[in-house]
Amino acid sequence: MTSDQPKSHSPPANYRPIGTARSHDPISKLTFVRGAGPYVWDAAGSRYLDFIGGYSCCSLGHSHPRLVAAAIDQLQRITLAHAANSAARNALEEKLCEVIGAQSSEPSQRLQQKVWLTTGGARAVELAWKIASTHRPGGILRFDLAYHGRSLATATISDTKRAPSFGSPPHPDKIVPFPVNAWAGPDALAEQCNRSLAMAHAILEKHHSDLSMLLMEPAIGSRGYYFAPPWFCRQLAELAHQHGLLVVSDEIQMGLGRLGAWSVACVDGWEPDLIILGKALGGGIVSMGAVLGAAHLMDEVPEGIESETYAAMPLGCRIGLEVLEVLDQEGWIRSSAERGEQWRREIREILPASITVDGRGMGTVLEFSEGYESGAETARNWAIDLSRLGLLLHLTGPARDRLAVIPPLNVSCEALAEARAILARKATS
Repeated sequence: MTSDQPKSHSPPANYRPIGTARSHDPISKLTFVRGAGPYVWDAAGSRYLDFIGGYSCCSLGHSHPRLVAAAIDQLQRITLAHAANSAARNALEEKLCEVIGAQSSEPSQRLQQKVWLTTGGARAVELAWKIASTHRPGGILRFDLAYHGRSLATATISDTKRAPSFGSPPHPDKIVPFPVNAWAGPDALAEQCNRSLAMAHAILEKHHSDLSMLLMEPAIGSRGYYFAPPWFCRQLAELAHQHGLLVVSDEIQMGLGRLGAWSVACVDGWEPDLIILGKALGGGIVSMGAVLGAAHLMDEVPEGIESETYAAMPLGCRIGLEVLEVLDQEGWIRSSAERGEQWRREIREILPASITVDGRGMGTVLEFSEGYESGAETARNWAIDLSRLGLLLHLTGPARDRLAVIPPLNVSCEALAEARAILARKATS
């Protein structure tokens, strides 16, 4: 055991507040010491396929050589600059507008956009909230399964059941259900989509003057990996725009390639006013977030209203730029939709028919709620057993009856085959 490794496999629980515990997560007690590509190693030397990857933070795997080289080079130049002015920041802002604008339905969108960088996803959500409130004060229309962070502000608008324990948002929010009936077939899903749209229409007819924005994820990430049809999101965004609300797409987990697009909202034709990015932007090395939007909206926020010492730091910007360059030059976003569909076809063939497999791009979920007496218990046992076999999946969903499969976008065919073999071994055990 080398000197840089911990002396014990067990977390130093005596030094951690109760609030940091993850009792819902059956693999949270593993202690990791190294990561490379799609793999991580624990303190006992066991190797795992990491198909959680920081919930898309490590979308290029662990310790990607180009990201590490960029970080080292920037560490030797400058890591923090006064007023965050640096060549790396200029390049990152330009690249973000280029790749997002290229997928917009508006040809001139890139020239009309500006970028505001933050230190992470929750701060980016708060910033988007400030921008929307500056433009039009009021509350938020959101999904019941929304997850937008756990800061004091974002916790109040993150999922319906737990949000009240943190107090009330600055303005009353209104909630519509996210469609979750993919397992029941397209007709049942469409019916749920239409009910949600009807509810949104009724809310907007009555309360539109009290609302500032529609804040929605293109697919539910942290609260269960649920995927709605693009037409549903388009119609909901159109309703919001008709009533004067801004449309804000939170793509912190599902953007930058996870669902097969730089921006899912742009590709699916929502015409969002603001797009929120994060997680993957930092390459699993630094925490970064970004808000992109029309220049006239971004410039409405007065000078001095927003400030973070480490936002747009040169080190983070250099890594973020390298992430975008790798995704662009190596074509991982372009290939993720096809690879993801193939992966789901392959695992459907080896899993019991009672396990529903759903997803989009390189985001996949296994649902255990149908066909099992206790979906939550079964999903938890699968997560534990798979980890013992060397595959890490994320136990998720309001009922903890789903396993999210979040491999790196650049995961090799060999690593996918290894994961498939582990799933097959578990399915036949």
